[in-house]
Amino acid sequence: MDPNATFTAAQLEPPFTGRDSNTVFIFCLVLTTVTTIVVGVRFYARIAVAGGGLGLDDWFMVPAILLTIAHGVTACVADLRGGIGRPLWEVQGHEWTIWFQTIMASSFIYPAMTGCIRISILLFYRRLLDRSTTFERHFITTLLVSVIPYVIIYEFLTGFMCRPIASAWDPYVRNRDCGDVFYYNMTVSQYSVSLVFDTVILVLPLRPIWNLEISVKQRIAVLAMLMMGASACAAVATKLGLFITEQYRYLDIDPRWAANPLSRFIPGQFDRYGYTYWFPAQIEPCIAIIGSSLPAMKVLITATIEKSRMGVSKFSAGSNGTSKSSSSRGGPGWPLASAHKKQMSDSNEALAHAAANGYHMATIKTGGEKRGSGGSEGDEDPYAIRHTRSVDVSSARRQF
Repeated sequence: MDPNATFTAAQLEPPFTGRDSNTVFIFCLVLTTVTTIVVGVRFYARIAVAGGGLGLDDWFMVPAILLTIAHGVTACVADLRGGIGRPLWEVQGHEWTIWFQTIMASSFIYPAMTGCIRISILLFYRRLLDRSTTFERHFITTLLVSVIPYVIIYEFLTGFMCRPIASAWDPYVRNRDCGDVFYYNMTVSQYSVSLVFDTVILVLPLRPIWNLEISVKQRIAVLAMLMMGASACAAVATKLGLFITEQYRYLDIDPRWAANPLSRFIPGQFDRYGYTYWFPAQIEPCIAIIGSSLPAMKVLITATIEKSRMGVSKFSAGSNGTSKSSSSRGGPGWPLASAHKKQMSDSNEALAHAAANGYHMATIKTGGEKRGSGGSEGDEDPYAIRHTRSVDVSSARRQF
């Protein structure tokens, strides 16, 4: 149809009945806020609890969370200003411009956002699996390098989707100046590559951790915590499936929208766009960020529990009274009990220090011996898994 065709004001600006659910706004606002808080707790655990500063994986998490916040804000704008959540025939003409602008903004943010998240997770794996095989270390390095062309290629493809780029958010000329087939193929390939990336990251730590000399229950707990960081593959798989199936849902269109002249320019599949696009698009990065922050949060929780236990023990000891304490000291076993209590205190401090400074599976020695799995403390990476046959199970339990 001629893009210069004219329509009446009633056709272009249909009446708005007020049926605006704002579901996308509420969902993305809550999810993005929770994710931001989790990242803040992660940084606090690394700086205040571990006391060793931020690692390279943490620094890459900074642009990742900033881009995730920007993506969440874009989703909120699409809801509040673009008409997401309303029936299509109630979305007004100027709101369609905002609708398509937010789609383009999301398309530009997505490659850089997911790229930073994957680099952060892979850098953490590289420290975690520091003593793994040469193949695994080189494989992680290869994945890190391959993220860069992924980001560059899809940023450029998005930029060249429409000529001129402003046609992307003009509903009357976008069919003429933008390649819808090109957009479909580009999006399917991008989601497919993302799915492959996330699946590889999901299974990457399985074998090294399963070979550790710890109980099966502990292995499952550690793997579940680490795999949460790559569980975004479920979200991207859902998004890919929805994107493909929605393209073929052109017969299931509300007749009220089919009667609107704008339906000649805007696909009817947009009637569920909030659920088929914006929900999975925001869930994917948020789940990945929250999952990859769980190890640091576990360290903080472990340190808090240990501190609480020590506080309860001191309170219980103080509430026994002076007389009971005196009688205990007079007993023949008091020197042994005192020495045992001091040794347990040293052990707790060693375990808390190990839990606060990394996620390694090294044996923790107490009673005057060096902490670690051998060698000087300065030569050891506190995040690396030690593939040793002398793993202390109680130490591993406290660290993870």
